[in-house]
Parts: sequence; structure tokens; C-alpha cells
Amino acid sequence: MSIIAVLETTGFVAAFPVAAWLWRARPSALWSVTTQGGFVALTLLTANAVVGIPLALCRLGRLSLAPDLLDNLSWVHRHLSHGLYTAFILYWPFLFVLSVVRTRGVLRKASLGAASVLSFGLFLLVAFSGYLLPRGLPRVLSPLEARQVLRFVVLHVVAVPWLAITLLGIVIWRHVTAKKRVPKGEPGSA
Repeated sequence: MSIIAVLETTGFVAAFPVAAWLWRARPSALWSVTTQGGFVALTLLTANAVVGIPLALCRLGRLSLAPDLLDNLSWVHRHLSHGLYTAFILYWPFLFVLSVVRTRGVLRKASLGAASVLSFGLFLLVAFSGYLLPRGLPRVLSPLEARQVLRFVVLHVVAVPWLAITLLGIVIWRHVTAKKRVPKGEPGSA
């Protein structure tokens, strides 16, 4: 296990009590951290998804790019992915805590909490599905490799990134609009 993985795991576990403490001490600070972090995560996730489209098309032989541009796109996509993964691992506990403690009503807490958990699962699916693409493309594919390529295209390029972006956007939007409706004096009011 690498030192980065240890730090990510420690940060993920430590972020839950920090988020709970922040909710008790300064609810508006938790809201600010979560919504601003959400906008940053949405921006980086969208940028990475957009950069990944021409890269995937080039890897599959559907687009021709100059070698330098291909190398640069690969470098940007890889490092942006790793940085985004680390940032989202540290950010998500704040989103989950805010989703569960801020809303009123059991159904709203459950639905917003489930949506934040689902956004985390989709994010991990996008992150790890990038490793499904067989090496040495473009070339003639065996049926097994063709299924791997199809899984990669659906899970890593076409459907799941945009679904994760949409769901995270909805959760962040619910928090931004709910901030305006919280009466003064209640937890979560500014």
C-alpha cells in the first residue's frame, strides 16, 4: 500500500468527525465548504470527462491526433483523474454529513443521503472503470476484448461520468437552494 493510499484512507476516515464537529460548531461553514467544494468537484469532473472523450476516440482508432497532443491529453487526464480522486475522497464525507443532518424529515434525509452515497459510488465506478481498456489499441479485437472496450466506453466515457456529474449537481443544487429556506436561529442558518 502506498503512502498516498494511507493518507487518502486516513483523511477519508478523519473527515467524518471533522464534518460532524463543523456542523455542531459552525453549520454555515460546513455548508460553505460543501457547496464550494461541490462546485470545484463538478468543474474538475466535467473538465476531466471532456478531456477523456477525444482521448478515448483516439485510443479506439476513431480520431487521429498528433503524438504530442495525445501525450499531453493523456498526461492531463491521468493526473487530473488522480488528483480528483484524492480530492473527492476527502470531500465526500462533508457532502454526506451535510446531506444527512441538514435536511428535515426522514424521507428527505434518506433521499439526499442516498443520492450522496450513489454519487460516491458512481464516482468510484468512473475512476476504476478507466482500467478496463485493453492495451495496444487500435487493432482487431477478439470477442472478449470487444466486450471490454464496450464496458470501458459505456462506464468510463459515455454514460457513468455524465450521470455522476448530473447527480452530484442535483445534490449540490439542493444544498444551495435549501440554504435560502432555513429560518434564522435553526441549525444550518447563517
